Amino acid sequence: MVSRTLLIVLLLGLAACSTTGTRQPAPAEVPASSKPSSQRDLERQDSSAASASAGMLSRAQAARQSGDLDTAQALLQRAQRIDARNAQVYLELARLHVAQGDESGARAMAERGMLYCQDTSCTALRHFIAN
Repeated sequence: MVSRTLLIVLLLGLAACSTTGTRQPAPAEVPASSKPSSQRDLERQDSSAASASAGMLSRAQAARQSGDLDTAQALLQRAQRIDARNAQVYLELARLHVAQGDESGARAMAERGMLYCQDTSCTALRHFIAN
């Protein structure tokens, strides 16, 4: 009789543990430092893009000033692909368009650069828009 009672208690215990619905496990917490889209990761990407494009910008300026407009254009297009939100890239592209005799292209680059400019680059970019 004891074994029959023990069996009934075990069956009742198992029945109490089961549910009719499906339980979803709680989502695991992901630490902020390992999230790929965290603010810190975005800032790090922006910083590395800015440093990569800075060297190209200075080489492009030198090429434009020496009259090698094709090299300047190639460097600036690459800098733009790497760091598309850098107003200095658009400022230098505007200067390149002026050197090529393309005033409307210079204005278009300046207008686009205004989307990303800081204090000093805004003033220089406005110069192309006003002319």
